[in-house]
Amino acid sequence: MSTEPIVVRVKIFGQEYGIKAEADADYIRKVAEYLDAKMRDVEETLPAGSTPMKIAVLAALNLTDELFMAWEERDRMRQELEDRAKQLSEKMARELGEF
Repeated sequence: MSTEPIVVRVKIFGQEYGIKAEADADYIRKVAEYLDAKMRDVEETLPAGSTPMKIAVLAALNLTDELFMAWEERDRMRQELEDRAKQLSEKMARELGEF
């Protein structure tokens, strides 16, 4: 059963967009609000009169950096869990081997 796409109206950096998606409308709004906040953060660091395109590109770079850092953290945690699981498995094998 597939979900019918909906159109969610959002405002990002002063522009209104209709986002067509199968995701929950509240989720789409939350994502749009996050992007809007990131663009406004970038705007505050730039000289007055910076173009919306420049602001969007720099916000995209910041978001991409966040994404890459999250991937690195996920990979680190995954490796840590795999190492711990291997240690526990080996310990269980040793303990059970003593019976």
